[in-house]
Amino acid sequence: MQVSKYAYIGIPFEKTIELCTAAPARQLGFAHQIGSLTVGHVADIAVFKPICRETIFGDRPYGVADQQLITGDTVYKPMLTIKNGDIVYRDMLF
Repeated sequence: MQVSKYAYIGIPFEKTIELCTAAPARQLGFAHQIGSLTVGHVADIAVFKPICRETIFGDRPYGVADQQLITGDTVYKPMLTIKNGDIVYRDMLF
């Protein structure tokens, strides 16, 4: 859902992918091993399908009912996940 939330606030998809991959790898000091599709790096790959539909997002803490939820119009649904060369998730429709 993080990818969908970034889209809701207007971050371009390409930047969203960078924010979910390379940026955390750099912050954690692992950019030399992960975070990009580069020869010699560990390659975990996720394939998403954009689905246009109303979606409600909320990150409010459990039991805090007064924080506002937000509504978006696109969800990026995971369709396929590959870890270390193995398919670990595949949507039935992919």
